[in-house]
Amino acid sequence: MNTFKHLTGNAIAPKSPRGGFYVEDKEDHITTVLFQNWALYPNSFWLKPLLDACLIDSDSVSAVRWSYAYVGHLDGKETKNKRERAVDIVLMFRDRHGDAVIVFEAKKPGTAPNQKDFQKLRDYANLPEIRTIKRRYRVFLVDEAKLQVTQELAGDQASTVTWQQLAALQIDSTFEIPESDAVIEAVVDLLTKQWSYFKILEAPAEAKPFKASSVPDPKAKSVREYLVGSEIVDAVRRGESPNPPYDWLEGEPSCLQVYEEGYQNVPGYQTSPDRERVLWRL
Repeated sequence: MNTFKHLTGNAIAPKSPRGGFYVEDKEDHITTVLFQNWALYPNSFWLKPLLDACLIDSDSVSAVRWSYAYVGHLDGKETKNKRERAVDIVLMFRDRHGDAVIVFEAKKPGTAPNQKDFQKLRDYANLPEIRTIKRRYRVFLVDEAKLQVTQELAGDQASTVTWQQLAALQIDSTFEIPESDAVIEAVVDLLTKQWSYFKILEAPAEAKPFKASSVPDPKAKSVREYLVGSEIVDAVRRGESPNPPYDWLEGEPSCLQVYEEGYQNVPGYQTSPDRERVLWRL
């Protein structure tokens, strides 16, 4: 929500300075599309290496769930707006020790967190819904070039994982999925292409247009959907206007239509209470 604004003449443009999810070089977009790659894996085997990178002890992970931009309100006497915090990523997992939650403060690659970001990260773990879970962890997600300064800022109060580590973990995890060599190779190529698009990994020597039909049909639905979605993204970035890959998408409104509905108070627009829904809880 709140990602667009009306200009003179009823034109619509992304809000500045952050621009929200729909602007590719903005933090909100980068955080969501790169972390969401974890959804392609058919189970939660990938989480243990990620937890290890975050310096979080765990054993026998059985479930995981996460969401973006969850909004909560700190306790206190200040106005509701001043107590509001929007968490970049909330991830809840369950292992043999019980439930645990991680709050992430993500910074756009090339950007270092400051003291204000550190305070936000501490606040996230104290939001009422999150505070109900005993095992709570704070993690910064930053560019490897900003690792040292982030660790100095965080001390022993938070862990730090880099975008480059996240990319490597996703690529390594791909080799563990029970798919054919052709499918694994395609997913690794697509991940590398995506991470290099945001200048986090080096660009591959040759980036050919991708077609999901060129790959043997994957066993897992999540992998199949990743390949189909990657084909659409690849086409759009080459300036094409591909048809929706599924029939049910034909009638779905665009992001601008959703914004217009909200602007005119038509039901269907995301509201602040919608962002307060605890979608990350197992």
